[in-house]
Amino acid sequence: MRDHYPNFVIAARWMNERLLFIEVWWGRVLGSDFLIDVENERVVHSEMIRYGAIEFQQWQQKKE
Repeated sequence: MRDHYPNFVIAARWMNERLLFIEVWWGRVLGSDFLIDVENERVVHSEMIRYGAIEFQQWQQKKE
């Protein structure tokens, strides 16, 4: 499931009957991943994402 909000995108999917994976993009480059244990109501894992392809393309173009 993918929902679009004014400034970010949220995607969620069940890993199994207990764990929910949520991915949130805060913009074009930064995002977060969360793994949530819904039975115990706690975040098992969280991680920031930095998508570097746009920056890499800009760097390649500058070199030319």
